[in-house]
Amino acid sequence: MKDQRRRPEHYAPIPLPTLRGFLTFFHVLTFLALGIAIFNTLASAWGNLSWREAVVCLALLAQAGLYLRLVALNPTYPPPRWVTPTYFTSALLLWVLEMLLAPHLFWLGFAFIGQMFGILTTLQALAGTIFVFFIIVTFAPFGRQLLAAPGEFIGWLTSWVSMVILLIYLSHLTRTSRERARLIDELQQAKQELEAAREKEAELAVLRERERLARDMHDTLGHNLVALSVQLEAVQRLYRVDPQAAEEGMDDLKRLTRSSMDELRRTLAGLRTPGLGDRPLKEALQELCVEVSRRSRLRVEFNWEIGDLELPPAVAEALWRTAQEGLTNVEKHAGAGRVKVRLHAGAGELRLQIEDDGEGFLPQDAGRPGHFGLAGMRERLEGVGGRLLIASAPGEGTRLEAHIPAVEAPV
Repeated sequence: MKDQRRRPEHYAPIPLPTLRGFLTFFHVLTFLALGIAIFNTLASAWGNLSWREAVVCLALLAQAGLYLRLVALNPTYPPPRWVTPTYFTSALLLWVLEMLLAPHLFWLGFAFIGQMFGILTTLQALAGTIFVFFIIVTFAPFGRQLLAAPGEFIGWLTSWVSMVILLIYLSHLTRTSRERARLIDELQQAKQELEAAREKEAELAVLRERERLARDMHDTLGHNLVALSVQLEAVQRLYRVDPQAAEEGMDDLKRLTRSSMDELRRTLAGLRTPGLGDRPLKEALQELCVEVSRRSRLRVEFNWEIGDLELPPAVAEALWRTAQEGLTNVEKHAGAGRVKVRLHAGAGELRLQIEDDGEGFLPQDAGRPGHFGLAGMRERLEGVGGRLLIASAPGEGTRLEAHIPAVEAPV
């Protein structure tokens, strides 16, 4: 699946169309201020231009070019990290040069303050603001007048500090909004990954079910059909020499055919059995026990001992499929008359027990034909962090236990 995660610089504090409109307005305002500064410089010395005015105009044009190249034409917001120190260092030095040659251009410093709080970190913007304040007070006529009147200087300083506090607050809101945009994007990405994982798990479940069905058909119907073919050939030969033995062989063939038909019906019934879906696990297990009891005449006892515990869908599905496969194995292979199904909780985990009074087997023989479903159950349980335990012995029945960590579904 294509990764649609946005790069960090694309996290916008406001909707992108609105942000683009605001940035365009801010860019136009910046170029307008620089244009006014160039016009005033030329107009004030029209007809008597000196090297000072020429240097100031060139510095203003260079400042405009820097802003255009590094900020206005930059496709990302905020600009990459290497851009901000390059731009602000160069632009502030040009502004200082302009102030030394034309002190009346001190007001251009105010444009830097908004840029700093919009791009830099709060500490960097605060340091830059103090630098701008120092340059204005030191070199601008306006600043020298304020120093000569302490009362006015304190009032102006108070207004300046209030503006800086407001900008810090707005900067904090902007960064908080960008962080939220990043978190929302990560949540959406996690949701997409979770949906993809669910789709993959569903595909794997289908593949496992196909593999189980193939092994089932091969180990039961396949073997029976081979046996039928061999016995038919034997009966055909016996008819010529021993009709009585041939008749007995035909009876065996009938029993094997009926057994194969019963096996086919059970396999088809398993295919028709729906997954858990939206059904509650308790209800689905009860229906399964009733169906197996009706179909096979097994006495199935079911005990639900976890109360109203809400289970995650994957855990509930794993328990349901394990119970389904376990009871199918008992029905087909155990030769049992009674089976107990019990779901309870203990020691921080859920335990599904399926215990029968059948023929039993040696646990090391679990991989032989007729016990193919155990591997599928193990794989399914391991997929949700669980494990499968088997206790059995010839003539003593079998106890199958599925252990899964007890995790309640989120509300």
